[in-house]
Amino acid sequence: MTNCDVLNSDAAWIAPNHTAGLGWTIKTQEGSSDFTLPARFVGFALIAEGLALREGMTSCRDMGLRKVRCESDSAQLIKAINSGTFHPELYGIISDICSLSCSFDEISFSWISREKNKAADKLAKLCQVGEDAIMADKPNRLYKETKSHIGMIWFT
Repeated sequence: MTNCDVLNSDAAWIAPNHTAGLGWTIKTQEGSSDFTLPARFVGFALIAEGLALREGMTSCRDMGLRKVRCESDSAQLIKAINSGTFHPELYGIISDICSLSCSFDEISFSWISREKNKAADKLAKLCQVGEDAIMADKPNRLYKETKSHIGMIWFT
């Protein structure tokens, strides 16, 4: 897919607490936007990966993007989406992802290496917090100026 915006997503799961940090970055011609969201009651890592992708797709839709390439370092998740075969626990999340796909003119789902997904990984780990600190119900958006040599980040 050419001339498209790119969504990279990742999750950092904390098994004992059943919590996760979700992180995603959206790269457009105008620059890059970073997002984080803590999540509770997450049964296992693959669910966290699916939640991160779903939230990233929701952000893309809300930004009015039309052509999106979704990239994740979770081979299992990408295979489940592209093949239509998945764990029963993923049914709701995969259904949401399929439904969100209709919001775009073009969309694709690709596996990338962990090395190429470092930005989303850092965001997910940044958001990985203790259970008592998880109170957010919508994503935190981190703005980063990517057109200059100095990376400026501010919180809204």
